[in-house]
Amino acid sequence: IISPRQMKPFAVLLLLLWCSTATAKKRAFYQLFTPMIHSAEWPESYAKYRNGLVIMNPFNVSKEVVKKVKKDLNVTVLMYWDTSDIQIKSRGQCAFINKHCTTKGKWSCSSGAVPCCHNISCNEYLQPMCPPDPFHIALHKLFPASWAVNHLYPNGTAVPVCLYGEGPLYIHMPKSVAVLVPFLSKWVLNNGFDGIYLDEYFQNTNVPSVLKHFPAGSTFDANGDSKPESLDAIINQYNTWRPKFSSELRRALGPNAIMIANTGGRMADPALNGLTIEECNQESTCLLAFKEQQAVAHLPYVAVMWLKGDNKHECQIADDLQKKIPYLMQGTDFYDGTHVTCPNN
Repeated sequence: IISPRQMKPFAVLLLLLWCSTATAKKRAFYQLFTPMIHSAEWPESYAKYRNGLVIMNPFNVSKEVVKKVKKDLNVTVLMYWDTSDIQIKSRGQCAFINKHCTTKGKWSCSSGAVPCCHNISCNEYLQPMCPPDPFHIALHKLFPASWAVNHLYPNGTAVPVCLYGEGPLYIHMPKSVAVLVPFLSKWVLNNGFDGIYLDEYFQNTNVPSVLKHFPAGSTFDANGDSKPESLDAIINQYNTWRPKFSSELRRALGPNAIMIANTGGRMADPALNGLTIEECNQESTCLLAFKEQQAVAHLPYVAVMWLKGDNKHECQIADDLQKKIPYLMQGTDFYDGTHVTCPNN
């Protein structure tokens, strides 16, 4: 029999262990591809993301694959979706000089291809492209190139505009929302994802800043009618249909789905559980963005701070933010195989 005096140290130890578990910082992994879970390093190399969040590409995904990820790491798994660049194969042109957007090679503009990543250190820029999979074949059939942002030429030719490799820019509109919402919700629900990650889901569209790099007098179509739209019309189209897209997607996925968006800054969208922010150089600015979304967010709260590196200043910001926002996770959304988390977290 242990006396009360003898039990005191044990009680203190149990309390410390409980506090350590309750306040453990969770991490987010970006981005997982199906072939990666078949490597010899799975799941040990991903152990620090256990109990956290995984952003997974829909490439060759299946319900069994998603189930395995959840079981092995005890994580929330969200399907990746880019809301600014549509990953379809089409003839396209780069908007301006970008080392990851070319007219030739595997990362060519509008290639519509997915890098074959097989391990945690995969550099997507250096990988060979995988053959088409069911998701991207279906997307290509669903979304015609004429619905992307197209550069209109005097001879009547329309060429999709790319900012990066893999696919052209697009702006939310009635036709795209009507087909993408049921398409995406089907893939999320049928494959057992917990929800969806919306990349490049900006408060304000970046398309006008891209199009200004074209010669003066250039015209563009952003709504699939083959007629030129003014920049003001393009901005209005985005501002009208961006929130419509997220609200319709929330309705299709249901109240239990997790929806978070990489916004690049402030956003208040009641369809979302939270935001992810890159390059948090000023704690107060990022805190304001997270709190503004929290005020209208769909519960439960979920948020991520994507780190640029592992410098002490950035890690201090991450640590301070996580004290003020307990549900905030951290990770790195690089494409070069670098996965950074702060050592103190």
